[in-house]
Amino acid sequence: SRAIASLSRTLLYSLRASAASVPLSTRFIDCPDRVFLRIMLYLPVVDRIAVSYACKLLRARSLAMAELWSKVAIRTSDPIYNDRRAAMLQSRAAQLATACTLLRRRHPTLPTVFFGSMDISNWSQTMTQLMGTVVEHATFLCLHAFVLRLPARFDLHLATTDIPGLYTLLRSLPQKKEWTRFFGSFMLPAPHLETLQVAAWTFDSRRPNAAVLPQHLLGGVSNALKRVILRGNLPLSLGGYPAFSSLTMFDWIPSPAKISTHEIDDILLHMPLLEVLGLRIKRLIEDRRDPNARVHRRLRSVLLELYHIDREDRITLPVRHFQECTLPETRYISVDLAWGGSNPFDSWKDLPEPLCTPESIQIVNGQLFAYGLQWRVVAPCYVRLSPPLTDLAMFERLVELTLQELLWECNSGTAPFPRAPCLRRLCIEIFPCSGFWRSHEETEGIFVAAALIDTPWLTPALEHLELGFSPAGITCFRAAHHLGGCTVSCHEGGVLAMSDVSLFVRSSLVFDRNRLKRISLTGVRAIADDEPGMAYLDLESLTDELEITSKWSDELVDLGRKWQWRLSEDAEASAPTAEPEFRPGAGTRPLPVFTAESLLNDASRYF
Repeated sequence: SRAIASLSRTLLYSLRASAASVPLSTRFIDCPDRVFLRIMLYLPVVDRIAVSYACKLLRARSLAMAELWSKVAIRTSDPIYNDRRAAMLQSRAAQLATACTLLRRRHPTLPTVFFGSMDISNWSQTMTQLMGTVVEHATFLCLHAFVLRLPARFDLHLATTDIPGLYTLLRSLPQKKEWTRFFGSFMLPAPHLETLQVAAWTFDSRRPNAAVLPQHLLGGVSNALKRVILRGNLPLSLGGYPAFSSLTMFDWIPSPAKISTHEIDDILLHMPLLEVLGLRIKRLIEDRRDPNARVHRRLRSVLLELYHIDREDRITLPVRHFQECTLPETRYISVDLAWGGSNPFDSWKDLPEPLCTPESIQIVNGQLFAYGLQWRVVAPCYVRLSPPLTDLAMFERLVELTLQELLWECNSGTAPFPRAPCLRRLCIEIFPCSGFWRSHEETEGIFVAAALIDTPWLTPALEHLELGFSPAGITCFRAAHHLGGCTVSCHEGGVLAMSDVSLFVRSSLVFDRNRLKRISLTGVRAIADDEPGMAYLDLESLTDELEITSKWSDELVDLGRKWQWRLSEDAEASAPTAEPEFRPGAGTRPLPVFTAESLLNDASRYF
């Protein structure tokens, strides 16, 4: 390490000498736009002189058209809080990293990675001095602060991506005063800032962390700010933010157990032009402190994700109250019942009536998605660590609950059977897994029990019915936990009998044959009918188009993998570093998070 440090200093001294003989302004100023210079600085051991001059070199405006890559590695074996020299060196390293963001290219690529420990005692001063330039010219600022479970020492990792002004922070801050000190350092003037995104996640609920995040982060921006996206599960305060006359989107994932409608009104009073409001909370309570407050009637979109609905509160149900205050102006409402338990239907039936009349229902690997023109409801259909729909009885119960009156009690009243007057698309996909926990070696007969329910489902507007199988792949619970193993690969597809599908459609659904245009059977590996020709003709007589394919439904597979990953154990141990898509096999997988804006753009593809 000493030899490498010496070599690094020699390199920097030579760069210093060359810079003295040839002005930097004449070396790079004439480079065409299509030519980029890549400089790689790697300092295994950082000393004061090397970092000091490297900082001056990287801040040169003549590198404005260069593509700069900088890595700084800090090696410390003991806590550094009492070591003034180590603290000074790490402060210099922070300056080096910040200097990389000062380039004035239109689209700079400036990844800066820190490994090691850093004292934040001088962090506020450093950030104020050296981040001032980049914040002043930035239009997008992203801050990520992940609080990890680290026993003794606090590791700091800084990383930037290819977005101008993007600054990502991974930091362990166990004390409230350190949070306040850290976030207070970003109160800088940002006249051009249009988008502010902040993520603060803690994976140890026992830590009493608290941060007044909006108060510190939004205190120095101007009225040019249009979008604010706050992520995290720390207790965040709503007070202290100024009025943003031009803010059009406010997407917030706080961690308090509940939020009142009065607090939502208070938010919107400070944001007169707000169009998209995203809230992911555990419980929404109705606060009648100001019964005349109806400011959220002007909202264009509301992303309301609830983890709990009070079954006893049938009169003043918060979801119903909030919906009545937003419709019909609101374009999108989302209710997330992700942690409602193994049977979320009791909560579902307490939803307002419009939420119980979906136009599209998708049952994918144990997750139930319901969509309307202006809303979405998501609910799991199994216990947390149970294999999703790999058990025949589990699937039979799922379909029975879906088609019977338990799900649609709020609308059925005294009707002899439940109604789904707006349902146009019904999709049911399951895993073709087979193992000791299955009562059958193959998947034929899976729809027989579901076809024997007492009460059929009235679906007069049904146009598309899709049944089939989805590959579990790397997300399979049994394969991941080595619980018995799989005897049939999830990628081989399922075995289906067309006569069972015909029985299911004729016995469980009441539909208009003139409207049912298409029946799709996807992910089918083999047909198990004794007379497949006759079974095909019988099923084809129910619809205008019958499609049987071994290809997976990519859309449904993607939905199933997202929500299965969300309920898995690994989701709690991995830092959510990207949103919202899921990339299997790409290292650390992100926690899927749906934003209000993405739901507005993607809502049409579900119908």
